[in-house]
This record gives sequence, C-alpha cells and structure tokens, in this order.
Amino acid sequence: FASLRDTQAGYYARQRFGDVFASLTRAPQSVAPAIANLAGVSAVETRVIAQGILTTDAATRTATARLVSIPAGRRPRVNDLYLRSGGWIEPGRADQVIVSEGFALARRLAPGDRLSALIHGRSYHLTIVGTALSPEYIYTITPGEFVPNDSRFGVVWMEEGALASAMDMDGAFNDVVLRLGPAVPPDATMAG
Repeated sequence: FASLRDTQAGYYARQRFGDVFASLTRAPQSVAPAIANLAGVSAVETRVIAQGILTTDAATRTATARLVSIPAGRRPRVNDLYLRSGGWIEPGRADQVIVSEGFALARRLAPGDRLSALIHGRSYHLTIVGTALSPEYIYTITPGEFVPNDSRFGVVWMEEGALASAMDMDGAFNDVVLRLGPAVPPDATMAG
C-alpha cells in the first residue's frame, strides 16, 4: 500500500496535479493575474473546457469527448500530460489534438489518424498527434454514468486558441486550476 501511495504521489508531483479546480461560465483572461496573486498560489492554468461528439471511423460510430485546452508552445503549468505516443501539438495548428490513451486503445487510434468533431454546433476535422495520460483523468467516465467506457468517451486536448475560437471564448476561459505552495490549505486560497 505504501508503495502504491508513493507512486501516486510521485506521479501527481511530476505532472503538477492541481490542488484547486473551479469551473465557471466565462471570465476574461485579464483576471488570470489576480488569481495568480492570491495567497498561496504557486501556479495557475486557465482553460477552456467543452463537450463534443467525435466520429472516428467510416461506420460513423460516435463518442462523447471532453475537450480541454492546452497552452500553445508550452507544457501546462498545472495538470501536465504524460505523453505515451506521438508528439506535442505544434503551435498554431488548430487541427491537431492529443487524445487520452484509453480512448485511443479502445478505438484503435494512433498518431496520424483523423477524427471528425462536432464542437459548439460546428464540424471540425482533427488529426491525432499524440496519446497521453493525465493526473486529472485517471478514471474517465461520461458525466452521468457510473462505469468507464473508453470506446464511448475520451478526453481530447486541443490548443487553447483553437478550442477558445470553436467555443466563441476568444480572450476568455471557463475553467481554472491552481497549484498551491507547500502546506497551503486550499480553503484559505479559495476564500481569497
């Protein structure tokens, strides 16, 4: 048990797993510095998160996806991905995505494969450039379900600007995750 606990703690530390998560309807990016200046905050990542419908093969078998933005040209400061295959999204490539490894395995997908995605009522053609694990999505289930089904639900990471544009959220975010300094109680930061 101690070995498993240490492995989990090590993974969370290496991938900079968040301490505080908050979802909202919409906030301007201009408030991010104020969040970063809250007492005890050591790192902030603002994100756009959305739901989408994916089609992955000629049989038009659909799946639900949780779409999560990642920064262009750098790794996330919080909740970094552990790349399992392929590479990172190239800056400025709105058509490139990284998918959760479980979804890729269940759908027999690999870097270079293409997806069709319905996001915010519009269709997009996307290319998988990598598969990844995330400390945030160890147990991936569709909202409202109790058992994971990797062939029907996956996590898809897109470049921040691409997902923001698809969701009409340019210059805004609807999710934020924070890392706190050592021994900083989350309640004190959330009250700030």
